[in-house]
Amino acid sequence: MGLELDEKLDKVLEEIAINGLVSAYSLKDMLKVPLSAAQRWLSILRRSREVMIYETKTRPIKRKLHGLTIVGLLHALSRPRVRQKFPEVFQKVMEYSKDDKLVKEDIRNAIQDPEVLKILREFYLRLADALEELYDLESLDDVTLIQIAGELAIKRDPERMFSMFEYLCPRVSSIRSLAEAYCRNVVTLCQRLGVK
Repeated sequence: MGLELDEKLDKVLEEIAINGLVSAYSLKDMLKVPLSAAQRWLSILRRSREVMIYETKTRPIKRKLHGLTIVGLLHALSRPRVRQKFPEVFQKVMEYSKDDKLVKEDIRNAIQDPEVLKILREFYLRLADALEELYDLESLDDVTLIQIAGELAIKRDPERMFSMFEYLCPRVSSIRSLAEAYCRNVVTLCQRLGVK
């Protein structure tokens, strides 16, 4: 994809992150572009698994509502406006996400705690930064992509990443799932988390 198209797609991700679920029609108004452009960009982002259709409304007319996947969230976090509004953005994504692993009760409870939210923000920002080093993202499934981003983030700053894992593991199920994946492969992390 060209740089100009990439910038437009990043802008679409930013708008979805800030506004929550959007239709092509509402996106057209937000970005002041033709409906066909909004539909095309959403289609590209669906194919790359950065957005998905979470809901279809039939009244007053049929509209498909698009939201970020976890990979889309990580990409959207490259935008300063999304980083600044991380607590609201994260809560919106958790609310409409249908991925059971990410919407368990303990996440909903955890994000009410400002300290947990602060560390979650830093954790996801580090994953988002690591993601920028990866190429051919479409060829990887979401779980593998997030695990690779996690590996890169850990290699950059092992002490900080391990301490975030230690703090978040008991509180957030998606982080616990990620840590369990590492525990199958990374002896050091197992020792730090007290997993035998």
